[in-house]
Amino acid sequence: MSYYGLNGEVISRLEWNALFKDNVKRRVALDEITNQHGSIMFIVSTEWIGVDHGPPKKLLPPMIYETAVFNELHHKIDSYWYPDFREAQNGHYAVLRKLTADDPHST
Repeated sequence: MSYYGLNGEVISRLEWNALFKDNVKRRVALDEITNQHGSIMFIVSTEWIGVDHGPPKKLLPPMIYETAVFNELHHKIDSYWYPDFREAQNGHYAVLRKLTADDPHST
């Protein structure tokens, strides 16, 4: 298994472990989507994971960032993978737009 740093560089397992424990460095964005009553409908979390979750093709960059969507019971209901911080950040906000477009009463 290969481990990757925040910029996609190959790192040792020890380096990965230290980064993985740092919630501030790992987090790209975290948002809650609520309904008109203030109840949580979805939680959208985007973080650096540092292990490739992409297809087994070596021609593609490693998919090391994940946007996870959780429902009100905190069950993961969807996830999206990205190769770098910028794409992960853009993907996070695209997921937010999609989820709020599906329910005009959400915030």
